[in-house]
Amino acid sequence: MSDKLRYNSFNKYLFDIIPLGAKRILDIGCDTGLLGHELKKQDPSRVVCGIEINDSMAALAREKLDEVHVLNVEHDDLGHLEGKYDAIILGDVVEHLFNPLAALKKARALLSEGGELYTSIPNIQHFSIFRRLLKGDFQYRNVGLLDATHVRFYCLANISKLMLDAGMMPKLHSRIFQKDDQLAHQMKPLLEKLEISESTLQDMESFQYLNISCQQIDPKSRNRTPVSFIVHSRYTGVLKDNFYSSPVIKTDHPHQISIYRRPMKLADAWNDGIGKAKHEYVVLVREHMYLPDQWDLRLSDQIRDIESRYGSNWVAGSSGVQRNLEGQFVVHGSTLTPEQTHYPEQNMIKEVDFLDDEIIIMPANTARRVDPKIGDHLHGVDLAIQVRAAAGKVLAIHVPCLQNGPYNGRTPPGFRESAVALREKWPEVKEFATSREVMSRTI
Repeated sequence: MSDKLRYNSFNKYLFDIIPLGAKRILDIGCDTGLLGHELKKQDPSRVVCGIEINDSMAALAREKLDEVHVLNVEHDDLGHLEGKYDAIILGDVVEHLFNPLAALKKARALLSEGGELYTSIPNIQHFSIFRRLLKGDFQYRNVGLLDATHVRFYCLANISKLMLDAGMMPKLHSRIFQKDDQLAHQMKPLLEKLEISESTLQDMESFQYLNISCQQIDPKSRNRTPVSFIVHSRYTGVLKDNFYSSPVIKTDHPHQISIYRRPMKLADAWNDGIGKAKHEYVVLVREHMYLPDQWDLRLSDQIRDIESRYGSNWVAGSSGVQRNLEGQFVVHGSTLTPEQTHYPEQNMIKEVDFLDDEIIIMPANTARRVDPKIGDHLHGVDLAIQVRAAAGKVLAIHVPCLQNGPYNGRTPPGFRESAVALREKWPEVKEFATSREVMSRTI
């Protein structure tokens, strides 16, 4: 950043999203303190503190803020900072950190109950980067997306994964756009050829993302309940980028991991995995699901709660739908998407009518097999109908994870065929539903 910008500007986008009720604010990477100064002008009763790695910038910030600490947020201990903060800001900071996860965990520990983390992070998916890659000239500069001091690059999904791993629950507040309508028009045929949703154009026009994150509730469990993960993969790249990158299946885990690939069909893969499960619970997982750090500890909490309340006649999922008193279907669970704009409930177990099939959990000794006749989709709905018919419980659990699928925003191949097969199997069921859509007999 040039000296002129440093002394005379602040991030107005971040300023606009800090709630008026935030009375104690910490600005990590506060620079000369201009943003904090404006926040104090807005409400002089606020206490605004700063952390800055540069001594000379910190000296200028002390003239405007209540406290300024010269610290390296990645390496230094922040435990000596007094009190908790209603808002912690990392404005254009995360991309400069070699170990952003460590820094975010430290920031999380400083949040008050109900406090939130506010970040602005540049988007490497922006069309200007795409254009430079096509030209073969990935040139670093003094400012912008390719600022020479950026050490990490982010798309929206990567931001969500990072926040989840840090024990935060992210939501997208807004985008800062820089558009190129001509390029968008030219890109549509390529996206169609690659089977990528046109919603990607919005991501390519997003120069920067503004995210807000709250704390996830800490798991009670200290020991992981071993489970048998069963995954069917259609696209190796999607598998590697999501489930296979999940921290819960990295080193020192007690779980069984069974990966099945095409040409084996999904139902055959899941059924084979159920038959070979070594642990007490099976977890059927789509390849595009990302399970963040401590996901299995939170799952252990939920399983213990379910078993104490319902015994072993149950099936659960990361997302499901329930018909409310007004006859509308309401979504429950904590399956997030990168575009998530609200916080789902935490540590809840909800009885639902139908389940999605991104993640399905069952006791291995009572696990029902999935029906090959249904195809590649709607097995959560089918299993829910089976379990309810046997007087069991169908449950949506609230264990945050990320759905980062290749078909976000559009119907995947084979979905309609699965819906037809499901209607033929259960003619007495007038209406099915998933978080994606409601399917009546007339469709």
